[in-house]
Amino acid sequence: MAFGVVYCRTVEPIAPHSPGSVQNPIRLNGFQGQREYLESLHTESGPVNFEFEKTVPGYDNHWLDVYLISPPEPGSELEAALEETPDAVRIYLDGYHPESSARSAPVPPGYFRKPPSQ
Repeated sequence: MAFGVVYCRTVEPIAPHSPGSVQNPIRLNGFQGQREYLESLHTESGPVNFEFEKTVPGYDNHWLDVYLISPPEPGSELEAALEETPDAVRIYLDGYHPESSARSAPVPPGYFRKPPSQ
């Protein structure tokens, strides 16, 4: 009988109706726009790590790509002491908007965008 180690991680959704939530996915121009957007997202400690999780149907009949990203930093020392920081945050991206740009797309609460290096 073989035994394995099960890795459990906590994943937190973005607050409902905030940019990047399932109700308000970030509208971007294709896969390249999604990648540019994710590479520009930062927290106070630096760039976010991201990994593709899955694709799901969205409310407007577009497929949404779901990524797990690094969580933002706690807002205060009290929040850091009282809240359990998740291992990842789930963000929803809608890549079917050729009129949208990663540079002007909104960011979820707790994140900011850093322009790509030239």
